[in-house]
Amino acid sequence: MENNTTELAYEQKCEGKWILFKLLLLALYVGYTVTYLYVIIKTGFFPLGALIPFTLWIIVYFTWRYTSPDYKYTIGAGTLTFSVSYGKKTREKFKIHLKDALAIAPRERIGTVLKETKIHKSFSALPSKSESEVYAIAFKKETKVYILHLKVTRDTVKALYYYNKNTIIKEDLS
Repeated sequence: MENNTTELAYEQKCEGKWILFKLLLLALYVGYTVTYLYVIIKTGFFPLGALIPFTLWIIVYFTWRYTSPDYKYTIGAGTLTFSVSYGKKTREKFKIHLKDALAIAPRERIGTVLKETKIHKSFSALPSKSESEVYAIAFKKETKVYILHLKVTRDTVKALYYYNKNTIIKEDLS
């Protein structure tokens, strides 16, 4: 019997909007510190300055984790589960039954498979925009069509094909 359960997790690489997000948060931290110091100097209540490291640590602790998410998807028992982890907090985005997927194809071919279907939202489980082994899964939730882009391996494609025979298999998978 074949193993048709697959679990993959990828950490988001620091590029594009993620670099910008990190820079904006760093600017927020510096701006917060400067504003705090300005208020302390203007009011003349210097002992309040002892709280700067503590309050800054709280802000960093609760915000920095959102700059590098980890994407995880699990395929098993005919269901694909997609989750995003921010530090120790994991949030399950959705579960889909693979047999009900509208299309499963390489990213380059998903547009031709769907033709004129209106896509409501696109999810990404890609660690980098320059990934080469990317598949797209189109699925319907209620009346809206969504697409999930994910990095695949040969075993992942086999599992996708096992649960949905309409999967388009790319020949040159590594």
